[in-house]
Amino acid sequence: MSQQPAAMPVIQLPTMPKDLRIAYLALALAGSGAYTASFVRYGAHFVGAAAGEGIAAAVSWLIFAAILVRFAEDRSLFGWIDTCLKTIAVGIAIKTIGLLLNLCNFQMTTREFCILHIAILLIADIVMACIFVPNAMERGMGRRTAILFWLLALNGPVGLFISLGLWLSEWRI
Repeated sequence: MSQQPAAMPVIQLPTMPKDLRIAYLALALAGSGAYTASFVRYGAHFVGAAAGEGIAAAVSWLIFAAILVRFAEDRSLFGWIDTCLKTIAVGIAIKTIGLLLNLCNFQMTTREFCILHIAILLIADIVMACIFVPNAMERGMGRRTAILFWLLALNGPVGLFISLGLWLSEWRI
């Protein structure tokens, strides 16, 4: 007799109310839009780069959520969407620092400006990972698996899409 593999358990943690989910989504969209708009005074090239980062992140988050639902123990779509939206909210809060700095119109070279915004995005990514990993662990995912998912399933596509966008636009620092 051959044994059938055990079915993966489905962990159903409570999800947030629909109104709160919509508010988080609105925050993500408005925050990304405001961050992008704050580059207007620096020229179309910078607006394009900021918009590209926002689009790359949005597409990557959708891919990430789909991968989580497909491969994680917890197959709850709204559970993972809620986890992602809470994580994104923290990233938007950090990107607000960049928005405020853009509005202050500090004088700096293009290289310094780019380094500053890359640093803000990297800090946001690290802090969001620190939020995501424990939340993923609450949903039954191991720490190493959560970190691996973060690096490969989210950061990988973000980096790929941003690099592709910069290459296609012939962006140079």
